[in-house]
Amino acid sequence: IADAQLSGLNWPLDLVWLGVGLDGHTASIFPGPDLEDALDGPPARKAVGVMPDPLPAEAPVARVTLSRAGIVSSRIVLLTCSGAEKRAVVERALEDGALSATPIGRVLAAAESPIYVHWSAA
Repeated sequence: IADAQLSGLNWPLDLVWLGVGLDGHTASIFPGPDLEDALDGPPARKAVGVMPDPLPAEAPVARVTLSRAGIVSSRIVLLTCSGAEKRAVVERALEDGALSATPIGRVLAAAESPIYVHWSAA
């Protein structure tokens, strides 16, 4: 269903704007049972349904998200984060690259276009 809903979009996207959680999730790609499907599914699959495990208390629902292929094929990836803790998560993810244990690290390592990271202290 997710692919069908997005089939009318022009690919690649011009911009994908990401955030990051303290656990390293991004774009509703969480550690859990759907992680590998969201990260390593077929390149033609631009979106995927995911069920975070455990479900975040603030949003305990299934989600539809862009797959890593959908994200990294965009012309520009913009990542925004705030606070020292999230900055440390992103810096560690960038250092670990493709071997990162976090979704954000694995997504950023596969980017085909420039990644713009914007961080604020607060």
